Amino acid sequence: MRRNADNVAVAMVSFDGTERCAAPEVSPADRADLVRIIAEHQTVSIRGSGLSYCQAGAAGDVPSLSTRAINRIIALDQENGTIQVEAGCTIGRLLTHLVDCGYWFPVLPGHPHITIGGCVAFNTHGKTQHDIGQFSDHVAALTIYHPDHGEVGCSPTEHPDLFALTLGGMGLTGWILDVTLCVEPLRGRSIRRRGTVVENFVEAVAVMEEAESEGLHLYSWNDGNRRGARFGTGIVYEEAFVGHPAEPRSKYRKLDPVSRGRQIPIPLWNRMTTSVANRAYRLIEARRRERTMAVLDAAFPINGREGYFHAFGARGFREYQMIVPREAWVETVEAVRLAIADTRACVTLASLKLFKGQGRHLWFRGDGVCLTLDGPATRSTLRLFSILDRLAVELGAPVNLSKDSRLDAQAAMSIFPGYERFRSELERHDPARRIDSELRRRIGV
Repeated sequence: MRRNADNVAVAMVSFDGTERCAAPEVSPADRADLVRIIAEHQTVSIRGSGLSYCQAGAAGDVPSLSTRAINRIIALDQENGTIQVEAGCTIGRLLTHLVDCGYWFPVLPGHPHITIGGCVAFNTHGKTQHDIGQFSDHVAALTIYHPDHGEVGCSPTEHPDLFALTLGGMGLTGWILDVTLCVEPLRGRSIRRRGTVVENFVEAVAVMEEAESEGLHLYSWNDGNRRGARFGTGIVYEEAFVGHPAEPRSKYRKLDPVSRGRQIPIPLWNRMTTSVANRAYRLIEARRRERTMAVLDAAFPINGREGYFHAFGARGFREYQMIVPREAWVETVEAVRLAIADTRACVTLASLKLFKGQGRHLWFRGDGVCLTLDGPATRSTLRLFSILDRLAVELGAPVNLSKDSRLDAQAAMSIFPGYERFRSELERHDPARRIDSELRRRIGV
């Protein structure tokens, strides 16, 4: 097993840079090592790549156990269309293996260094949520280790309550030892990406709704700093598999919470630099309407754009994601526009996706439009997000806890109808709070 020297507490930081705590970091070498380490401690945290924007994998004065060394790809079952992997395996490594074997996994988060365990813990979504759902829809089985329950296999038919509690359970039900995922044959070695220029947020959703029944990957980039009728001007992207020969693969770039922004003491993003960057990006993308890329290059939009996160500097950034009911979209866009104008917040990035499905517990799932807004970690951003919290409560709009480092228990209780059920089921499963995190403490579950 690998530990930091003498189990001394080190600084643990959320990826957005706004939550910090001190905790020992420990990396079990294998399953037997994991069991021994957990037995030595009353409480532990479980940490993947640390790419949750909040502090989901660490808690003050509690050992943080890294999953990264327990990362095998165990077996691809071509007859049943499944693959079994250990939770420390990254989604990028999994996808590379699958593509080499002629298979594909359809729900991909933004960056290849995110672990499979992290995808399970937050029930992540990709660019096809409107079509094929979220990560939980493609998980066939899990094996969980909890110090009070031992090793438990679960699925929709075996220990289904634990299975449901673990999917989107923020890593609080125990160490996810392995995951069996449903995969599909690869439909093409390349992806054709087409961009459609839109004038505002309302037009962007109209364009996406026209295309949503065609089985495409759909998402947008929007300028949230524009005012008036051009609020949300941007590009809607449509992606589809094509059979052209694959282009050379780009390398997966490093992205971690420790190095993000470390060398930049003063944030580079502000209202002026963001305005210039957004206008330049829109101009470039408007001219390049279509391109074809190898599937692994197209899979992870953030890969290769890590500089965006570094530019926030050591102070960090914040992100807000909520699912707005479609019938309330036009009115919500106007409310968001006014909130940005009133708070003078700098929106460095805005984007949209279409969502479908019924949520449970604290899932980020529902029917509507997923609105994402990024901004520097400033008081004006916090004021804007407080207004968005009130909108979320009024609309019954779920927010994404994996991207939020400031929501408290009262707000979470007001936003999520399944809050109390999740809290009580987690308490029954883990009454001694053997698994902990700063996120768990902050939202009161």
